[in-house]
Amino acid sequence: KVAEMITALTEKSTVTQATSISTGVTINAQSGVITTVALSTAADTDCGSFTVTNNKCYSNSVVLLTVVNSGTGAPIATVTSVSNGSFIVKLRNVHSATALNSVLKLNYQII
Repeated sequence: KVAEMITALTEKSTVTQATSISTGVTINAQSGVITTVALSTAADTDCGSFTVTNNKCYSNSVVLLTVVNSGTGAPIATVTSVSNGSFIVKLRNVHSATALNSVLKLNYQII
């Protein structure tokens, strides 16, 4: 059992979003990195939402999410819904004056 728990905690995967910010992704790992499409979003504006399909996610899971931004703007990511088999990510540029121009890397961990 301990080995299974360690594997679950250290399992990591990656996926790259295709087409648009609303395009869902499938990544079946306890943790990983989601790379978004290129975003160009005005200051203080929602970028959009997308569904992450993940068989490690349950309705009582906690999904931790961080954003790595290599471009301009100030993106934030929030998890707006968690259910059996998926969670929804919403992105927003919170910078008051600078547009978001970047490909984002979203690091997640399901607990």
